[in-house]
Amino acid sequence: MPTVPSQGYTVYCDESRHDNSPRNPYMAIGGLWVPTDQKATLNNDLRFLLKTMNLGAEVKWSKTSTQKLTAYRSLVDFFFSRDFSFRVIIVEQGKLRYDEFKDGDDELGFYTFYYEMLIKWLHQPTAYNLLLDFKKTGGRIIIRC
Repeated sequence: MPTVPSQGYTVYCDESRHDNSPRNPYMAIGGLWVPTDQKATLNNDLRFLLKTMNLGAEVKWSKTSTQKLTAYRSLVDFFFSRDFSFRVIIVEQGKLRYDEFKDGDDELGFYTFYYEMLIKWLHQPTAYNLLLDFKKTGGRIIIRC
């Protein structure tokens, strides 16, 4: 993790393949740590790149094609050319036993993986703005640090 900026971090979080279907044996939960003072620049530069490359606001890797290969390479280069940190955990969904873990609450179990992905990179007294992808829930999200 790079030197902690004075304004802290905005952490963009997302998950992929978390439907526990046989064709998706692994789920990924990740976060992109952006120094908060660079957030506005990131958003502006990213919007410009997406517009220039004729990509939508939400880019799906499953939608890649040879016609969009240059655009997707530019997108990858965009993130690797900046001083951001990225962390991801991979979970083998076939081994999850929510009935034995978190009292059978699969939603709480799911967010426990977010916690595991984040906790080792959160350092006090740094300020963090955690942006989790919206997930349809029973109306609750519990974050305990």
